[in-house]
Amino acid sequence: MAVENPNVQKTSELKDYLILFLQNKFLVVSIFLICSILAGVYAYTAIDIYSANGSLRVSIPKSNVLSAPLLPEFQEFGTDRFIANEIEVLKSITLREIAAKSILDSFKSVSNNDSFYVLFTNPKRKQDGPVSYSSLVKSLSSLVDIDQKRGLDIIILKSESPSPYEAALIVNCYIGAYLKFNLETNRTQLTLARNFLEEQRKEKQGKLASSEDSLKRFQEAGN
Repeated sequence: MAVENPNVQKTSELKDYLILFLQNKFLVVSIFLICSILAGVYAYTAIDIYSANGSLRVSIPKSNVLSAPLLPEFQEFGTDRFIANEIEVLKSITLREIAAKSILDSFKSVSNNDSFYVLFTNPKRKQDGPVSYSSLVKSLSSLVDIDQKRGLDIIILKSESPSPYEAALIVNCYIGAYLKFNLETNRTQLTLARNFLEEQRKEKQGKLASSEDSLKRFQEAGN
């Protein structure tokens, strides 16, 4: 019984591959050159994309005992729900409108057009000018990614652009819009609370004055 030598088999396979290559050498070389040229063209013409990240730390506002969670185990659930609500606020059209105005104002204040790309109507024809306010409001939902950092009370905002300055500008303006919106909301709530307390004070004073007047008349009638 003949035993086949593994070394002889490998040598035979190598010869077969070599013969196959020599028979199709022009095809193989052509494919290699075409792939190399395409890779070189892509590397030369491809646009570098830069990413800018910003973070917001959100927490439930300090409140009185009556509004605090009754049980500690519900506190984490309340925090997660609050963060989810804030993410929806960040994605809302109201906030995108504030951010879009801030971004376009910043765009107008910069004289170097090379600092921008996605904010132009046609990046290859920058003379056509920037995108409109309404278009930017709509496109911000895709230009800015908003998500919670896993396990933390931090919201991450991310934007990408061929211009690192532009990507950072979009993120910073978006964060600024949120802080402005949050401040105005808190001021409105404070004003409403103050007005409510003032109305309650006047009502209580009126009732107290009425009670004192009734008591005075009762005492006079008794005398």
